[in-house]
Amino acid sequence: MLVVVYLILAFFYLVIPAVGILFYGNRNVRATFEQRDGASSWTEGCPLPVLVLVMMLLLGALSLMMLCFMNFALLFFGIIISGWAGAVVLLGAIGTCLWLAQGVYHLKTSAWWGVLVLLFLGVVSQLLTYSRIDVMDYYVEMGYSDRMLLQLNNMEWINATSFNVLAVIYSIPALIFLLFLNPYFKTNVPDRS
Repeated sequence: MLVVVYLILAFFYLVIPAVGILFYGNRNVRATFEQRDGASSWTEGCPLPVLVLVMMLLLGALSLMMLCFMNFALLFFGIIISGWAGAVVLLGAIGTCLWLAQGVYHLKTSAWWGVLVLLFLGVVSQLLTYSRIDVMDYYVEMGYSDRMLLQLNNMEWINATSFNVLAVIYSIPALIFLLFLNPYFKTNVPDRS
């Protein structure tokens, strides 16, 4: 089940943005759009690769909202928090994603650094938490039924090592993408706020 979830996430976070960049970055496609709709839109004020990061941050905020239906359970630097404490941290994480999205759109260097720090902290939090707790404890905290827990427990690949390896693997393309975007955030670029 989690392999399917990770494949879906890879599709939405890697494949769709790459296809979008390749398709909409084509000069013939751009010329067609300019010919048929001469009015400028809000997206034209932002370089396309940067716009992809904005959309990824917005999708990240939306993904975090799904945890509202799972007892607000979050991995948090070695512990699992849930309930009201989870809701507060979750609200902060969603707000951070939204704040970073608007900063990235406006090409603020601080927002680029913020995304880099967020990526680093997310991976460290997961690695630290899964080094201290059992993966099944997280599912219990999320409110999974006994039947679902039994099914998950029977899957040998659902363990801390697998999840930590996946976290590191997924962070590498994200880091490469952020480094690719870095030239757009140089301080000599005029602020569009």
